[in-house]
Amino acid sequence: MKHQIENNSYSEAKNIKEEVALFLDSLDRHNVKTDLSIYKEELGEILYRKGIEYDPTKRPEFPEKDRAILEPLWNFRKELDEWNTFTEPIVRDYRKRIFEYLYSTFGVVENKPNDGEKLNSKEHRAVTVEETSNQFLDKLIKKVIKPGYKIDDKLYEYYKESFLAEDKQKQEEFRKIKDEIPREEFDKKYDEYLKWKKRYEFTKTIRPADVVMYKYKPESQK
Repeated sequence: MKHQIENNSYSEAKNIKEEVALFLDSLDRHNVKTDLSIYKEELGEILYRKGIEYDPTKRPEFPEKDRAILEPLWNFRKELDEWNTFTEPIVRDYRKRIFEYLYSTFGVVENKPNDGEKLNSKEHRAVTVEETSNQFLDKLIKKVIKPGYKIDDKLYEYYKESFLAEDKQKQEEFRKIKDEIPREEFDKKYDEYLKWKKRYEFTKTIRPADVVMYKYKPESQK
């Protein structure tokens, strides 16, 4: 869990998680007529935005701190050059391994709510609303259109507990030293604290699940 939390503190982690999730969506829309160059371009652009220009003849030198995050993406991109067929089993296996990369690296899991579950605006997005005269169905999910992605529940709870505990400790230290050190020195330390907090703060939802939601409307208003 600690290495997943550390990876989430990587400056580009948020973008990478979102971009790879979008890439998985592209794979889900594939068919035998899909042009393979689309996937090559998508992965190549993700790498390029992280300072790596894909060259199939030369493996780049990855900075040690970035290797665990970026090298697997480069390998996934290179693998596309080796495909000579485009079949459902190949794409399914490829997608599975990329999803496993998201989990092992960042702790990302699929977010697929159950039908009848209460809508959570932080994790679900109602792309379609269906009116109902049954008030007990109000704001319940009728069905899932497309699953989203989120940080694993256990990992996020572990992160929150450890992060909040450390944050509380740091704030207590600031209260103690506030009147004991020069203002300039205090401000410098506090700026470092804010940078630390921004670095290690991350949200649970990567992308909300798209759902159909019931909305109560009395018969008299229809």
